[in-house]
Amino acid sequence: MKRQFRLGHLLHSYPMRSSAIGDTRAIAGTAVFASVIALVLRPFQNTPFIDDWTYAWSVEHLLRTSEIRILDWSASPNVAADPLGTLFCVPSGFSFTALRISTWVASVLGVIGVFRLLRVGGVSVRDALLGACLLEACPVFLILSFTFMTDILWLTPAIWFAYALVKAVHARSNAWLITATIFGCIAGAVRVTGAALPLVAMAVLWFHTSGWGRRASVWPSPRQDSPRWRCFFSRVQTVPSAMPTSSG
Repeated sequence: MKRQFRLGHLLHSYPMRSSAIGDTRAIAGTAVFASVIALVLRPFQNTPFIDDWTYAWSVEHLLRTSEIRILDWSASPNVAADPLGTLFCVPSGFSFTALRISTWVASVLGVIGVFRLLRVGGVSVRDALLGACLLEACPVFLILSFTFMTDILWLTPAIWFAYALVKAVHARSNAWLITATIFGCIAGAVRVTGAALPLVAMAVLWFHTSGWGRRASVWPSPRQDSPRWRCFFSRVQTVPSAMPTSSG
């Protein structure tokens, strides 16, 4: 009887272990796929792209003065991306190459997040891997992943916000709910549109969960009208841009 129990336990746990191994291999495959694209295209040039120099200026200023400032030319606060860009610029100094690499790393994490989100939604490993690779090969996503624009830097935490929220609802886990809150705050600190993510979370918790979700619906959110966020954004100074203006 004891031997049969052990055999049954082994057979029961084998699919879970096999699935975990398949997920790990698929995640490694997405990273390899993104690396091959980067090696072929060699996109990490030390030049600006479109107007990402606007956000690069904030990183350069942070490196020189340890202050976060935003040009009034900037359409997004992007304060969450400044520390990321600064981290990649620390080894060799400020350069657009380092900033491009930082966004590319964020894009790889976003692709992995799509794979995990599809998997937690019940999609097979093969189909989830296909969906993640399709995102990586999307021309718009691919081009922007080699810049310091805010698109990828906003999309990646938004994807992981969705994944953490789904995990929180399925497991009724406060830890995953806090994780979703953190990713929502990061997305909101990159683009103002990220402030809508807490509203999405509260709607999901209210309409798609039982008493747990409704009790947990009062949780910290990256709303910019809250006192903490007003204090945070008041510390971020906006400086005039150096863009020339036409006269006449």
